[in-house]
Amino acid sequence: MADSDKRERSASPEFEIPDDNGRPLIHKSGVAYKFRPGQLVYLRVPGSRQTEGPYKIESARGAGKYTICHANGQTARGGAVVDETDLTTA
Repeated sequence: MADSDKRERSASPEFEIPDDNGRPLIHKSGVAYKFRPGQLVYLRVPGSRQTEGPYKIESARGAGKYTICHANGQTARGGAVVDETDLTTA
């Protein structure tokens, strides 16, 4: 399955009933995410080939940004926002 197929939408789609009493429509909306909360990931150490982890995705912060936590649920790295380019699937 391609990465784009694994992405989740962050918001519910918009439902619209046209003014002309036409057929109701559902518009896709939201940001596509590469990772989902609870998923295990490794963090790439900037300027190095080393990784840290595994960590869990704690929350998605929009536009490919996440917060991560330890396996016990404790927020990791002081709650710093991490870019998805610095994360790999565990």
